[in-house]
Amino acid sequence: MNICENCNRPIESKYFPTEKEKIIINFILNYQEINKKTPSFREMLPNVGLKSTASVYRYLHKLENKGFLSIIPGEYRSITILKRID
Repeated sequence: MNICENCNRPIESKYFPTEKEKIIINFILNYQEINKKTPSFREMLPNVGLKSTASVYRYLHKLENKGFLSIIPGEYRSITILKRID
């Protein structure tokens, strides 16, 4: 659990990605750096440990709701990373 340094209260988990979400963000960043384009959902499957494109879709939309990335609906390979993981 993360604690605020100023008020010593727990910080909501929605501001921090889970381990799987970190793997997905790092994979997308590495893929974009090497290939100069965003990976498709199917390209992500074996590399992030998921078994269906629906799972990739759910994780990406969770990350979008948390503010870590942006997806343009209806466009192929339209993921933009907004926050990097340290």
